[in-house]
Amino acid sequence: MKKRAMLHQRPIPGLDEEPSEVGLETAAEEREVPSKSLYGIDLKSIPSFKLLRREYKLENQSAIFKRDVGDVLKHISQEASSLDVDLLVQICNIAEEFFIYGPRELLEQSKLDCIKELMVPYFLENEKVLEVMLKSVAHRVKKSTRWRRMFRRLKNYLF
Repeated sequence: MKKRAMLHQRPIPGLDEEPSEVGLETAAEEREVPSKSLYGIDLKSIPSFKLLRREYKLENQSAIFKRDVGDVLKHISQEASSLDVDLLVQICNIAEEFFIYGPRELLEQSKLDCIKELMVPYFLENEKVLEVMLKSVAHRVKKSTRWRRMFRRLKNYLF
């Protein structure tokens, strides 16, 4: 009977502990994409599983971009680079090169959301100012085409 009581007194991971901010942050960032096969059986033949894998990949694409570009932006002073148009253009160009998976509408929305989240601190913490600046520098951003995205996908697949 003592042994049974002791089992219930041990903390249950994830239930008895307070959630840490680090754990929540990493859970929100990247989710592990499920394997496409199980015991030699191709699970991609199931339509719902195929959609699930695609959604995970698209979500991870945004999370990876935010993480990688955020790491670089940590080293750039917000005060010194406040309203820096050249920095904004370069981040937009990086986004155009990075986002290659998914339909065009979803890509555009993902790019815009990521750029806004990363660049708002450099534009007086004001999203309206950032939107105006994005519109004013749109002609300086090298837009990706379908062919460029297909070439990048092929390159990622082969190398």
